[in-house]
Amino acid sequence: MKGTLRLGLVLALLASMLVAGAGPVAGAEPEFSETADQTWMTNGIGKVFSIATGGNKTFIGGSFTGMRETYNGSSFPQKYVAALDLWTGELIASFDPDVNGEVRAVAVSPDASTVYIGGTFTQVNGQTATRLAALNASNGNLKSGFSVTIPNHNVEAIEVDSDGDLFVGGSFVSVNGQGQRSLAKINGQTGALIGWDANITAGRVESLLLTNDESRLYIGTSIDEENKATYGDLFAVNPETANAVPGFNAASVDKPVLDISVTEDKIYLAEGGSGGTAEILRVSNGSRRERYRADGDVQTVEVIGDRAYFAGHWVQTFGPIESFHFVAVNVNNDNIDDSYWPRLNGTNGLHDMHFDGYHFWMGGHVTDGNPVARRGFARYSPVGGTAPLTPVIESGAEWAFRDDGASLGAGWRKAGFGEAGWDRGDAELGYGDGDETTVVASGPANNRHITTYFRRAVTVYDTSDIGYLEIQLRRDDGVVVYVNEAEVIRDNMPSGPINGATLALAEVTGSGESAWTRWLLSPDILNEGENIVAVEIHQASNSGPDITFDMKMLVDNKPERFIDTGATWRYLDTGASLGSAWRNRSFNDAAWKKGESQLGYGEKDEATKIKKGPGGDRHITSYFRRDFAVYDLGAVSTLELELLRDDGAVVYLNGTEVVRTNMPSGSINSETRASKLMNEPEEQKWLRYSLDPGLLVAGDNVLAVEIHQKGPKSKDHSFDARLLLNASPEVLVADGVSWRFHDKGVDKGTNWRNIAYAGHSNWDRGKAELGYGDGDEVTVVDSGPDGDHNPTTYFRRKFNVADPDVFSVLDIRLIRDDGAVIYINGTEVLRNNMPSGPITYDDWASGSGSGEDQWKNFTVSASLLVAGTNVVAVEIHQSGPNSSDISFNLELTGR
Repeated sequence: MKGTLRLGLVLALLASMLVAGAGPVAGAEPEFSETADQTWMTNGIGKVFSIATGGNKTFIGGSFTGMRETYNGSSFPQKYVAALDLWTGELIASFDPDVNGEVRAVAVSPDASTVYIGGTFTQVNGQTATRLAALNASNGNLKSGFSVTIPNHNVEAIEVDSDGDLFVGGSFVSVNGQGQRSLAKINGQTGALIGWDANITAGRVESLLLTNDESRLYIGTSIDEENKATYGDLFAVNPETANAVPGFNAASVDKPVLDISVTEDKIYLAEGGSGGTAEILRVSNGSRRERYRADGDVQTVEVIGDRAYFAGHWVQTFGPIESFHFVAVNVNNDNIDDSYWPRLNGTNGLHDMHFDGYHFWMGGHVTDGNPVARRGFARYSPVGGTAPLTPVIESGAEWAFRDDGASLGAGWRKAGFGEAGWDRGDAELGYGDGDETTVVASGPANNRHITTYFRRAVTVYDTSDIGYLEIQLRRDDGVVVYVNEAEVIRDNMPSGPINGATLALAEVTGSGESAWTRWLLSPDILNEGENIVAVEIHQASNSGPDITFDMKMLVDNKPERFIDTGATWRYLDTGASLGSAWRNRSFNDAAWKKGESQLGYGEKDEATKIKKGPGGDRHITSYFRRDFAVYDLGAVSTLELELLRDDGAVVYLNGTEVVRTNMPSGSINSETRASKLMNEPEEQKWLRYSLDPGLLVAGDNVLAVEIHQKGPKSKDHSFDARLLLNASPEVLVADGVSWRFHDKGVDKGTNWRNIAYAGHSNWDRGKAELGYGDGDEVTVVDSGPDGDHNPTTYFRRKFNVADPDVFSVLDIRLIRDDGAVIYINGTEVLRNNMPSGPITYDDWASGSGSGEDQWKNFTVSASLLVAGTNVVAVEIHQSGPNSSDISFNLELTGR
């Protein structure tokens, strides 16, 4: 039920999101809070089975019959499906379909105008709708023209392709009066059965996943046979032909496949049955890479960044560790990563997880949460709240507009459309309110122009650079937004074809006229180079008093990376000798080759292999250029370059030399050799430099790099670069997260400090602040007997580091009462209020200390970090056996 999205990490704290629903991404990893957001929730013990996002709404389906604003608040009737505001989590009361049975699957159309629901129901809004229905995403009304009959058994899964057609799975045996077992392809506009048969001959379809490129449809099944335990299978078919993918055979799968998620090279399966499993397969052929067993069903899986999150209703064990309902696996090495732990209680655990591009949603049989009470589902935001965003289109930007009342076709949305005769003006554009920067023509008083058109070009240098895209709109009354001809937003407008005479659904009045609405979109809608954003504003009547239009297009910026790994570079690899003009902004590099980084030869890890020259006479120098845009110089406070080079490099920003590494002093030309030969590990080490932001200019900029070999017989060559602005410290362990702790009054020796220590899986777990005796603890630990309190309490926390070379120091913020010793990956890095010399379990702190509830700040070297899993381990020591309290909390950041 979950697809995957390609992620370029240039502007990425967050992953990309489809207009019609989110999918998991592998790459950047947002660090989510372990405390749920304060959103609306379901009533009673109703379950949430499915979650999907479209536009600025999140839709949930399940067995609930009401919604409430607070845990103990009054319940409002809302049967089996609901819409929530994507950002506030508030119930959208205008979406109120009356469904008479469980909703087990929810999906959204590509234009976010239609919500498809499947389940056990037979009626919607008093009309016949057997087990599959199409709803208007604005009000929950049945979509006219869509009719489908599934007379027996249930719908369990729905996927929507880019054409708006549906793949529907379940336990049914017929659709629209025709024999069709368990899986069907259905026209998303009419409900007609499409001639397509994947030949599912036994069992029921529990889960579906259509890959982002729509090259494969994965099908998860379960099969019940007499005198046999329930088992399952996984199939991969061509979504167009229904033919099996050649060479794919998931022979290891033998349990019901309840959910599916994928990365570029792996398939993650949540499996139920007699003792659930989390199974990881190879995309190439379906063979197994790894498998973890749980003591209950594993019911859902979602890949976000470097983690595959699994959840279900196991209660004690997952693989080799203790776990309750939820665990993560590192996608880079398939190892269990228990550093993130959102604590939710519920008898049947979680049924669905969903990433909307910003928030992490979890739905199921949720009856409680800690410390925020939840029912039915919970939503988690990234640590640090809303990320700062960089404007691609700013409020107040100039737009071309046409305001003569004409009814245009589709050509005005295209890149080649001529704007001759169109007026131009700065937003806010409109009439009738008195706050417009540019007043557009309204037409006669009782014959207003129904539609006014707006266009603006936006340049994007590399679409892989963008990981998060948001549009904010002011619109009065209705609006349709197109990006590169494709409709991406429709708000307060009817469904179906739109023309210049189409009226908005309702007049917008009062504060709604000036309110900004927010829409998450997929960065995949953008093209490299010029993009056309086209907007049409519609009146609700021909006597409407006013219209309003303004827009912001925003991308993520935490930090913004002007250039990232995997970016496309222009390069010259002919061995030519260039002067200095190639370093400048004005140089024309159109004749140079293009390729994605890492670029080079000889290491076999290159994304782009460049020419090396004949053996024994290798090219000494290769040249690289990369353009990037700066929209607001005032927003750039710091500029950081991260560089991978083998052997030597000279870097120029807008023609000015800013970095020289492993190169001689003096003038440089194409025959200048690097100072020394680079070998492992130096040739794969990322180097970091601070650059002067004053060298940037508004508009187009260029980073130019020349890589030099040590000699003509060099066997390899490597180049990659990242250029970051406003690079804030990265939070590695956040304040208030959960820790493993040991409070049993037992000496743990020294192994507990190390990464490889496995005994921590039997330790207790709780969120900071941890301690006892003060009354402000989130988690209370055991003190030991009165008058003989435990001298030492132990704490461990795992965290991931993608590239340790980007950090030079670690900042530690610590609350400790009384004394503390801190270890990174087994090595002591800090002791505070503790005696010198070796420390043992029985050692007391140097004294009761001061500021036991105040944060203390320290800085240590980052040299102990490793790529992948790291461990921070802390021992808190009492000042004596009669000491009344201990306290512990820690925050760790890298820079």
